Amino acid sequence: MENLIKSIVLMKLYRKYGQHVPIAEKEWQDAIKDALNDVYTNNLCFGKGVSAEHFSDLVVNILSLRWR
Repeated sequence: MENLIKSIVLMKLYRKYGQHVPIAEKEWQDAIKDALNDVYTNNLCFGKGVSAEHFSDLVVNILSLRWR
């Protein structure tokens, strides 16, 4: 699951810049906020019927990602 979340965050950065660029911590944090926003607005297509446990695990995983 962590790799999926990292992929989502990195995809958001790629969309913003259109190319692979060194990622500053600020951009990383902004992408994490965007990923969380997508989760809350259900844009990740996990769809209806997602358990509360799975949803909370997803949010915790996003929040625990570290900039490297």
